[in-house]
Amino acid sequence: MEKKKVTKSALVEFLRGKLVHDPKWAVAALMRIYDNQTQGEQSSEDTYAANGIGFTVGDARLLTRFAEWYKNHGFLIPKQMKWVFAKMGKYTGQLLKMEYFSLNYSTAKDR
Repeated sequence: MEKKKVTKSALVEFLRGKLVHDPKWAVAALMRIYDNQTQGEQSSEDTYAANGIGFTVGDARLLTRFAEWYKNHGFLIPKQMKWVFAKMGKYTGQLLKMEYFSLNYSTAKDR
């Protein structure tokens, strides 16, 4: 049986689909990006380190608050999840560059 090679575009499409439709994957990604923000960015709910890692300026305040809510409560409410689904697709490339990003969506539940 011949092995099929997975293309980068297929991987991007697969991950983006998971990030915008699967709550466990979306929350795992939210928390992975949040964890890579500097402590200053986390506490100020802003983006100022030009390190290619973290939330965009427009998303920093909202997604940082959602990540902190999740850390404190262990869940996101449906309204928050709606926003997370709407925002997380744009972080697909960043997540793929994190070679240690766990595709095992249980990471979200283990927090």
